[in-house]
Amino acid sequence: TRKGDSFLHYGVDGRIAKAGPNADPASALAVSYTYNALGQRVFKSDARLSGASNPALTTQTVYAEDGIGSTVLGQYGSRRSADSAAPAGEMDNTEIIYLPTAAGPMPVAAQINGRLYAIDADHLNTPRRLTNTQGQVAWQWLITGFGEANPTTGATGYAQSGQGNAAYAEAVKFDLRYPGQVWDDETQLAYNLNRYYDQVSGRYIQADPIGLDGGWNRFGYVGGDPLNAVDPQGLNAVMIANRAAAWVQGAYYRYGPAITEFIAGASGVNGAVVSPMSPLVAQIPTAVSRMTPVVQGIAHGIESGAYCAAKETTDLYRVVSRAELESVAKFGGFSPGPGAMGNKWFAESATDAAAWGKKFYSFDKEAVFTLRVEIPNALASQMMRVPKLDGIGPARSADGQLLQQINSRMNINAFTGNLLP
Repeated sequence: TRKGDSFLHYGVDGRIAKAGPNADPASALAVSYTYNALGQRVFKSDARLSGASNPALTTQTVYAEDGIGSTVLGQYGSRRSADSAAPAGEMDNTEIIYLPTAAGPMPVAAQINGRLYAIDADHLNTPRRLTNTQGQVAWQWLITGFGEANPTTGATGYAQSGQGNAAYAEAVKFDLRYPGQVWDDETQLAYNLNRYYDQVSGRYIQADPIGLDGGWNRFGYVGGDPLNAVDPQGLNAVMIANRAAAWVQGAYYRYGPAITEFIAGASGVNGAVVSPMSPLVAQIPTAVSRMTPVVQGIAHGIESGAYCAAKETTDLYRVVSRAELESVAKFGGFSPGPGAMGNKWFAESATDAAAWGKKFYSFDKEAVFTLRVEIPNALASQMMRVPKLDGIGPARSADGQLLQQINSRMNINAFTGNLLP
């Protein structure tokens, strides 16, 4: 198929295998992609300008083992840029540090060709700005409807607040976009694990591999709601619901500027603050030890409770109507129903939640959502448990008093449709 000036050639697995200026798939002047058994794109080879004395430019990508599959830890190239600040002999590379949050991994810092950058991410964990150690903005991606605007870089200059002259930073290439997406200049598409996203149209160029389970529009992105939902796997929308969204957004506005100050502090910028060392720093791999000053800074946010990495929780599931989802978002949690059936019931597995959803909802007539609720074990153990409810499976319920406690300490992910997250 053709997109702009490029031709996209697909492999037998339905993924883009090659992109280039020629319609002939046998042409060597193209960018080739290699995927592993998990569907992750692990290797890119750009041979468009290759020759006898100019071998193809290759990029290897390493992903986090976080169960998501699309969280990029590093990109490692085969050439060295003329302005690289990396140690002698080291090729171009990008390495990223994340913090675990209620809404997923949040990118907070990057090392690109030997230089350190603080990353400001929005409430969806989308990177919006990179700031260098001198406090200059080096890269910025403005918020638009579906990401159709291209990032601007410090090489073009930014006017600093309260100053008339523009400040210039070094040119930087940064490929992360919406959570789970990696930008490709050659196709003007974003790789999103299971398919490719077109930011101009706000749609995927391939149909959803899971069919209608991901929504009625198999090419749509997050149900047309990119301000409140993400799709890190290219399969189905994940809503960053109520409390979690407010928490992440609050952390961004409160601690985002501080991260910039801390990374500046590592280079001696006036007015910067130095934070106490956190035990988390000791857990950083040696490969990214040069980024320790950045982590020292954001450790302040961890110690003050800005970031959530708690693991002692129980996952429960509940299929709800749009009305109940909106109620949860409006009131910041679950509300007990009237009368003796006022308790809220939760399934212990996504499969059982789907079975109850089919029992109570007409999926062909109304929109439904599957909620995955993370509840602290101490509260989950207080819920009433029935080994087999309605002949389907184990379930737990909470009365109004317990619901109030759960609402104040839970995290929620909402999936469109009757899914098995």
